[in-house]
Amino acid sequence: MTDFRVSGWLLRGGRGLVAAALVFAGLAGASAVAWEPRAPELAARMSPPEEPPAPVPADVRVDRLSTVDADSAGALTAAHGGFGASMWRGTRRSLVEMLLPRLPVDTGSRAMRDLMRRLLLSAAGAPEGESVPGSLAALRARMLLAMGDLEGVEGLLEAASARAADPVLARIRTDALLLANDNAAACAVAADQISEATAVYWQKALIFCQALAGEHDRAALGVALLGEMGEADPAFFALVAALAGEPVRIDSLPDPTPLQLAMARAAKVALPADVVSSDHLAVLRTVAVSPNASVETRLEAADRAQAAGALPADTLRQLYTAIHLEQPAEDAPRARAGAYRAAVAGETPGARAEAVAEALKAGREQGRYVATALVYLPLLADIPPSPEIMNFAPEAIAALLVAGKRETAENWYAALTATAQVDSQAGAALLAAMPLAHLAWAADSEGWDSGDLAAWWPSVRDTAGARDRATRVYTLLDATGSAVPERLWEPLLDGAGRSTVTMPTVALLNRLAASAVAGRTGETVLLALLALAKGGPSATDTTTLGQAVRSLGAVGLEDEGRALALEAMAAYR
Repeated sequence: MTDFRVSGWLLRGGRGLVAAALVFAGLAGASAVAWEPRAPELAARMSPPEEPPAPVPADVRVDRLSTVDADSAGALTAAHGGFGASMWRGTRRSLVEMLLPRLPVDTGSRAMRDLMRRLLLSAAGAPEGESVPGSLAALRARMLLAMGDLEGVEGLLEAASARAADPVLARIRTDALLLANDNAAACAVAADQISEATAVYWQKALIFCQALAGEHDRAALGVALLGEMGEADPAFFALVAALAGEPVRIDSLPDPTPLQLAMARAAKVALPADVVSSDHLAVLRTVAVSPNASVETRLEAADRAQAAGALPADTLRQLYTAIHLEQPAEDAPRARAGAYRAAVAGETPGARAEAVAEALKAGREQGRYVATALVYLPLLADIPPSPEIMNFAPEAIAALLVAGKRETAENWYAALTATAQVDSQAGAALLAAMPLAHLAWAADSEGWDSGDLAAWWPSVRDTAGARDRATRVYTLLDATGSAVPERLWEPLLDGAGRSTVTMPTVALLNRLAASAVAGRTGETVLLALLALAKGGPSATDTTTLGQAVRSLGAVGLEDEGRALALEAMAAYR
């Protein structure tokens, strides 16, 4: 049972509180809107809402359009990664507001996350249609928060000049600041809001800020008034007491709010293990870097947040080395930590390459190939390509490409090509790497030779799933502009004429194709992300994947489509 022990502290807090009483006088008529943490499914209904706080990254530029309004403002210009001021031209606002909350914010795809972030951060004229001013800006900010992108939230709201006057945007920003452990900035926002708003959210924020400032009598009165009004938040009341020096233990906090996390950290109250029951990426990111959580709890939070791209891989690597492992772990995060440490301990490049290959294989099977590639990237980058380990080259090339290390992947491919001239095993490895290499580098050459691809099919023809793999390879090459000759498709006709797969609705795929033909960039990106869904490129059926890649190319996003295709092929092999 949670040990609160608040009552005695409250009884001592009744002196000199006239000013505080006036602040809370309007609270009786206020409505409380709770933090809703299940962002992937309920992001649209989230209340207006890692690491230590960081400034907005250099690639995030404030861009206010000529007609400044919060809905059109964005942190990315077309010259710096945005999709352009006209990206919503031809798209109805009601459609955008219906579909944005369905974005797969917890996808493990790095390429999808990049597209999603840019879609939400782009400075662009708002789509046409009736709405409440500022509602689109609030929705975009909520989705960034659901992604765990705290810097993105700050960048977007910095561009939205109405953020200080709009209590909805102010609340979202305050939640993000609390999750980023920037209590000073959060309290500054709360101070601006408390004179205009009487919502329970702001009253609680004020109490926290008073306790931080040592104004414990004022905080005590606030707690007493909330209690008299029937506010039920025992964890909040206990944490206020803890900030006043009372001994407090929280035994359960399965759905923590940003305020509760900030209070627990400030009061140095240990977070219970069930805090990772939350499925909100921003919460998991914050727990992963909270010094008041056990290493085991932080590891589980980091394991999930990093897999969805909400936490840098370096943070997870640090926890891998910090966790105490006396025996083989049964739970997945600890098992992955053990595998990583074993790979680091490899005494030779060959031993390390073998360990990395096993980890990447496991990542592929677990649907977290990209996350695994990013975790093992420093170790992979330190393994030099040499003739003795050319059988590792296809895996090294794939992992390096999805992790964005194109030049290092090219070095491996060049070494593999040279070794294949004198070594038959390297020749087999070269054939295995051929489709991915064509996909990665065909766009940089004047043309490409499909003859090498013709040699690839016989090498895999008798393996399990060969036709499905070849279908995927040929479809993705076609979708990215490298036409596959009909003669290479012919052998795939010798098989079942039908297949059963789970696909998006026909309506979604038809609209995706139509939006691409019409050049509706924002709508095309949005629909492509929805078609790929949480599972991402590696788990999407080949027909849908090909349509998404082609559609992105049709609106000038060929590189983005190729990145999706690379992920799909690397994780599918």
